[in-house]
Amino acid sequence: MRPITLKIPAGAFETLPRVGNYVRLGDGSPTVTVTDEDSGEFANLQAGDAVQFARPFRRLRVEHAEATTQTVVLDTGFGRIIAARINGEVQPIGGAANTATPPTVYAADVVAALESITAKRTALTDLTGCTIDGAVGSSKTVVTALANVNGVRVAVWETSIGATAGVGDMSIGGQLLLRCGGTNMTETIRDLFIPAGLAIDISSSSAGANVRIAYEVL
Repeated sequence: MRPITLKIPAGAFETLPRVGNYVRLGDGSPTVTVTDEDSGEFANLQAGDAVQFARPFRRLRVEHAEATTQTVVLDTGFGRIIAARINGEVQPIGGAANTATPPTVYAADVVAALESITAKRTALTDLTGCTIDGAVGSSKTVVTALANVNGVRVAVWETSIGATAGVGDMSIGGQLLLRCGGTNMTETIRDLFIPAGLAIDISSSSAGANVRIAYEVL
């Protein structure tokens, strides 16, 4: 989990190139709307809330309705978080209900689990322990589901396409996660954590698409 701090002016929005399926809004942030720009799926979040999107996203649009510039802190990645904020009334057994304003409680176990994922990842530029692989005009499985016991750190995934049109993909667990297609372009994604039990596949549609990956099986 790597927090991202944004300064978003009133009436504006920020677009983030982030890969994952969950978003958590940090403490002290205003209420925001987070939208997956590819699928259009969106969620309205209060500070401490988290949401799991139906499919992995690549780019997020973040906006708020406040009249002044706001500081927004987000955590993004892969997970199964629905919410990290718990509100409610406590009814003691054999006693009266506590009618005082309930405090906001954050699920420490969820935060600890996410921090353990961060601990497994190294710096973006560190390829120590990584296996380098690639595909040109072919497809391959670089990590099988059976081999992915503790998760995989993808330090770098990159597709370079020249004058000849092509498409480069990366899929996890049989579902498309990353895609770059066209001519004369390069797309690089860094620092992904793939959960345990999922296979990682890369593919190149033609000789014009050079797909490269540097990964470490943890």
